[in-house]
Amino acid sequence: MKPVIVSSAAEIDAAEAFDWYESRSFGLGDRFLRSVRVTLTRIGDAPLAFQLVRRATRRAQVTGFPYSVYFRELGDVIVVVAIFHGKRGPVVRATRGI
Repeated sequence: MKPVIVSSAAEIDAAEAFDWYESRSFGLGDRFLRSVRVTLTRIGDAPLAFQLVRRATRRAQVTGFPYSVYFRELGDVIVVVAIFHGKRGPVVRATRGI
């Protein structure tokens, strides 16, 4: 398993999603973060199993939520560059150069 490093931008994405889900239903934010952690483990175990979406950036769907984790394999580590909502991703992606 390769180490997975979450960028500060991706941490902000996850925190904003957590806050939104938690404001809708107590505990839902925690369920979201658990699902993200499972996705990060899957990425570390088999990064090449996920769809290549642009250049060296791949996408992994977060199970049970309309979010995707975007990441790049950089040598011996994997860097998560963003965690986007499916309807929000393309606009924000363009601004971050993913």
